[in-house]
Amino acid sequence: MLESAADAAASFRQLAAILQSSRRGRAERHALRRNMWIACGVTETAAALNGFEPVTASDLSASGFSFFSPFFLTKKELVVRLGASVDGAIVLTAKVVWQSLIGEDGPECVKVGCQFVRRL
Repeated sequence: MLESAADAAASFRQLAAILQSSRRGRAERHALRRNMWIACGVTETAAALNGFEPVTASDLSASGFSFFSPFFLTKKELVVRLGASVDGAIVLTAKVVWQSLIGEDGPECVKVGCQFVRRL
């Protein structure tokens, strides 16, 4: 599902506010069913050149996030872009810290939990 430009801008403002909350000493998790973009197992430069794949986020905090994947990830390093537009997006590196199969009541998928490493 593609977001309208207005929805994408609102989503980006929400993501930025959550990440900014870390400066005030909070790491609360926020439920989030928005697109984010990831590049798995690539260097920072390669991510910028090769592009990102959209995923559906589950939640986000100042220290990390989780998202849904159709399969278990074999790579443990990610580059994450928050924001639909490349211009002005927040780009961070992250590491996969856990993966869990879910979907008892529907189609199975994997929920992937990640910890932010640093901002690019």
